[in-house]
Amino acid sequence: MAVMLGSTSCDAASEYNCKMQDYRTSEFSHMAGATYLDHTGTTLYAKSHLEACFKDLASNLYGNPHSHNPSSTNSSDRIHHVRETILRHFNTTLNQYSVVFTSGCTGALKLLGESFPFSSGSESPSPHTKYVWYQGSGCTETAFWSPGQSVFCYLDDNHTSVVGVREVAAHRGAALVCMTKSGLKPSPTSRDGGPSEPQPEPFCGHGRDAIGSSTAAEKEGPTSKQASGGSCNDKASYANTFFHLFAYPAQSNFSGYKYPLSWLNDLPKGRVCLDGLEGVGGTWLTLLDAAAFVPTNPLDLTTHPAHFVTLSFYKMFGFPTGLGALLVRKDVEHLLHKIYYGGGTVMALISREYFHAPKSLLHERMEDGTLSFLDIIALEHGFKVFYRLVGSMEDARSHTCSLARHVYNFLKSCQHSNGSPVCIVYSDSDYGDPHSQGGTISVNFLRPTGEFVGYAEVDRMASARNIHVRTGCFCNSSACMKFIGLTGKTIMDNLKAGHVCGDDMDMVNGAPIGCIRVSFGYMSTLDDALKFMEFVKQCLVDNSCSVKSQETKDQCVMGQEQIQSMKQCALAEVDDTLKREVKDLKKQIADLTESVKLLAGKHQEENAFQHQLSGVLWKKGTKWPKRDVWKSRFFRMEDFGRSRIAYYRHRDDLLPAGYIEMDKITNISMAVSAQQDKNHATFQIECEGQMHQLRAQNEAEMRRWVETIHSILETRKNQSTSA
Repeated sequence: MAVMLGSTSCDAASEYNCKMQDYRTSEFSHMAGATYLDHTGTTLYAKSHLEACFKDLASNLYGNPHSHNPSSTNSSDRIHHVRETILRHFNTTLNQYSVVFTSGCTGALKLLGESFPFSSGSESPSPHTKYVWYQGSGCTETAFWSPGQSVFCYLDDNHTSVVGVREVAAHRGAALVCMTKSGLKPSPTSRDGGPSEPQPEPFCGHGRDAIGSSTAAEKEGPTSKQASGGSCNDKASYANTFFHLFAYPAQSNFSGYKYPLSWLNDLPKGRVCLDGLEGVGGTWLTLLDAAAFVPTNPLDLTTHPAHFVTLSFYKMFGFPTGLGALLVRKDVEHLLHKIYYGGGTVMALISREYFHAPKSLLHERMEDGTLSFLDIIALEHGFKVFYRLVGSMEDARSHTCSLARHVYNFLKSCQHSNGSPVCIVYSDSDYGDPHSQGGTISVNFLRPTGEFVGYAEVDRMASARNIHVRTGCFCNSSACMKFIGLTGKTIMDNLKAGHVCGDDMDMVNGAPIGCIRVSFGYMSTLDDALKFMEFVKQCLVDNSCSVKSQETKDQCVMGQEQIQSMKQCALAEVDDTLKREVKDLKKQIADLTESVKLLAGKHQEENAFQHQLSGVLWKKGTKWPKRDVWKSRFFRMEDFGRSRIAYYRHRDDLLPAGYIEMDKITNISMAVSAQQDKNHATFQIECEGQMHQLRAQNEAEMRRWVETIHSILETRKNQSTSA
């Protein structure tokens, strides 16, 4: 397949792509020379975002929000405004959701897991709580649970941080179920006997307003009526029941596949059921891991009101890092109970008695200690810059999927000269619909012989070309098992053999244990996709054999020679890189040599001047009560580079009594004192706003001091002129 590779003009690209090409210079100059393709790991920050943050911090005073002084109030007001901004971005309000700031998506998941009301259904935990039932296509196993026992069910395509919640759930006696997407099936009827077609869940959502606007109700929080009943915050509907939690990602961080947001409505309403769990009773609540989804996709929590949403802001804006959020629907926030309490989360505490009273608002009792308030303030600038650059989330969604589709189609069509495929793409879609596929591609490359190219080898070749990709299993072992064909036994055997997550071992017995991930962000351009395609064509596609028939395929030299030819690309790049580095080092050595010569000359001058400017002088006091009193002082030029003369009360003192700054000397005058012995000569040094009157042993000593100081000043003047 012939593929045209190279730069694309704005005439041939979309308007969005052209806009991002222009921003590469003004907003993302730090990306110059790099092909950054790891946006699922983190996207990149815009220059104007940082500038707005620094300008804000330089212009305003922000104090600890736990205090009540003006700077503290300033911080608290801005934090409240950011909470509103976050929910407005997701088309909801503070009347519908609480925003709990965390260290990131992982921190939000940990907090939810430790606070969720998992139930064992009995006084003693079920003996089955340490077992994971796997429910999916072709699975005949039936899950076991006790009456009243909670179930933590998670999709198999989930990040490690989501799966980690099961440890807390199991500790509290919940049953554990791992479900494939085929395990979610439509119910014949809804729970209330109504139609099975998706119906929007009653939810008092509000449209998105301009940043900065908020209603009085939002600022005051939910009213007492809303907090106790009504369609928005109907806590009564959750009384006298036990709870299950279903967790899944809005978008897979492995393949970029987007799972239906309609599940957030359909599962609690009974319009879909989880295979094998139809009779568990209780109430299902939903947890949406939105970390990989929200950077380039719109999430409407009015249309799809998840009970819990977790996310990380660095994946959206690139900055600040270490900040995420847990979004909790108001009607279920009373169910969360955290054990540990930190500073700022209690209304009262008695250290000598077992008593504390937690604060009433969810975020106040969940956010332990002082928030990272300056980072939270930076989020507001992140949203503003994001809206200005992107325009709409729908445009970002279409653009990133379009770039991924270009690469996907190229990879699927790519062949070695013997007709064998160049790679295997791991995907659940054909990248045709941006509503079901994000801008992420996971792939492993093949040699002409059909053998795999280790992902670590591909990573090294890409790095030599300044192409940034992600390799491994991306903290999603179940997706790796599904697509690559790993089994639980394989993973355990690999662990025994010494392979752990994050190491450089990329194959075991010729089979891959991970892959390469390419992911696009809102500021990615078509050029990024083309450069990766060019890299694949030059370094990973074999074109040396002219294929005419099946027999000639077998006669082609494909063994070690083909392996070597594909490595030449990386070696050539490394060679060019080394040549550039050697050239730069030679220049640096030449510059250092010249600097050493200059320093040596200056050092000689310094030693000479230090030797000459050293000795005892009398200094006339200028302040009461020792004004006009002459005191003996030891003078020494302390550091030629710092240009000052230090004087000490005693020669052996470690700390000087004062300095005469050379740069501030405006005049030196000398005269024989008429009031003293003629062998004792006085002179004075005028500095900016200060006069130093000094007396030497004799006129010759006086002249030595004055002439040496003049020489130093003249030398410095000449050096400054030369520079």
